[in-house]
Amino acid sequence: MFQLQRINKKTNTEDAQTEGQKKPENADLTGWLICATWSGDVEQAGRRLEFDLAYTTRDKSWQNPELELGDEVLFIHIDDKTQQTVHLFQGRIFGRSRESGSSVMHFTAFDNIVYLAKSRITKKYTNVTVADAIRQTINDFSIPAGTIPDLSVTCNFIADDISATEAIKQALSYQSAQDGKGYHIYMTEGKLNVVCMNDQVVEDFLISDVTNLTGASVSESVEDMVSKVIVVDSAGQTKGELPNQTDIDRFGLIQAICKADPKQDDASQARAMLKTVAHDMSIRAIGHIQCIAGFSVSVQEEQLKGQFFIKSDSHKIEGNKHLMELHLVFNKLLDEQKQELDGTSYNANPDYVPPAETESTSSVSTGGAIAGSSVVDACMANFEGTVSPYGSEGCVDRATIAAAGYSPFAAQEYNNGVKGCDQLRADAEAQGLAIPYDPSQLEKGDIIMYNRYSKPDSNWHVVVYDGSGGCWGNSSNVYGCFHHYEGSIDMGSDYYPATIIKTSRG
Repeated sequence: MFQLQRINKKTNTEDAQTEGQKKPENADLTGWLICATWSGDVEQAGRRLEFDLAYTTRDKSWQNPELELGDEVLFIHIDDKTQQTVHLFQGRIFGRSRESGSSVMHFTAFDNIVYLAKSRITKKYTNVTVADAIRQTINDFSIPAGTIPDLSVTCNFIADDISATEAIKQALSYQSAQDGKGYHIYMTEGKLNVVCMNDQVVEDFLISDVTNLTGASVSESVEDMVSKVIVVDSAGQTKGELPNQTDIDRFGLIQAICKADPKQDDASQARAMLKTVAHDMSIRAIGHIQCIAGFSVSVQEEQLKGQFFIKSDSHKIEGNKHLMELHLVFNKLLDEQKQELDGTSYNANPDYVPPAETESTSSVSTGGAIAGSSVVDACMANFEGTVSPYGSEGCVDRATIAAAGYSPFAAQEYNNGVKGCDQLRADAEAQGLAIPYDPSQLEKGDIIMYNRYSKPDSNWHVVVYDGSGGCWGNSSNVYGCFHHYEGSIDMGSDYYPATIIKTSRG
């Protein structure tokens, strides 16, 4: 049995009540409920509840349900045998609609993860565990923590104008890189939980074509396949290649180019770009409330046999009927594909010769020989479109690795692992390369450092000047290095250029 309730709102009157008084109960809306769809997706984190309530203005004797935008609702399942109550969904009404003359009002609600997904943050995480980074993030939105596993890996990064959910995913990526597991966040009873997707199985439950399965479909595709990756350096020389010979023999050669990051393993970078056969599997069955995105479930059907990971779920409740549709990934298939990709051999180019290092011309800002225009263009082109492994902290990383081809200072900073704007500026000042921003002193290949009007601290962002009023720089929204053309050194009303680092001459 399912119940829909409007959560009682706290009022000033309630706050003033004496300790012995009982607060009003939630309003039961089940009597108006026609149908409900409860759904989730591992790519979206938060869950959604859509439902229809009986509603009319024609019958004056009919009492319509009281439910407005912004009201909180609770969707509950009560086991018919044990009478055990499970809170399936708690969230806020974000939309409602009704056709003229209709006897139905449609509502859409989201759980509190929607606030994390829709809100952008700028936050620095320094030497904190992944678990603590998550707790810090959700605490800013007054969302309590529920069940969080042992996420003890230390992380250091800056969430630079990204959504709070992206910040959480970035923190979780540190844990995944260490233990090789995937993680998913979801809400229960108003609390945020983290689940390890490798470990969570719907226990004592089997979806079978003999008992509860109503339909299934399976599709395969190689449209997005990449069966070979060529690794090249900043000068365009081939460093090596990674072929998936099995896929090449079966499906033909589909090749991609990987621009190597000198601070990362070539084979690992290439392997991350390989793509093999894509599978899409879905089933329709009698509903089970534990079958939600992020968990695995056992299936026994003509085409589908084994344990499958639930990528997305949609549960429809109408009257006494509870049906669900699940999109699945075969766990064994995932393991086999991972083993296949991990087993591919990286073939280093035996004839590869690293490009000669650029000799330093000067250690002072205005005394060295200016970098050639074509040299700057070539260096920037090599890294345009590349993605920094440091996410929103990637502006310094991309600027220094790109400028390293003509600036000994930039090469030094990149090789020393400098990632923060503060350290970059301090090192530049120590070498006499940092000057206050003056457009007349700006030359192609210089690094421009920005401050923000809204923030008391300086040194928020860096780009490389293109000599024509534009710049090359890392985008914190898409984590990629792009060329922003004429006029784009104006980074918006909140950012202003404050410092020039004379990488064109040092």
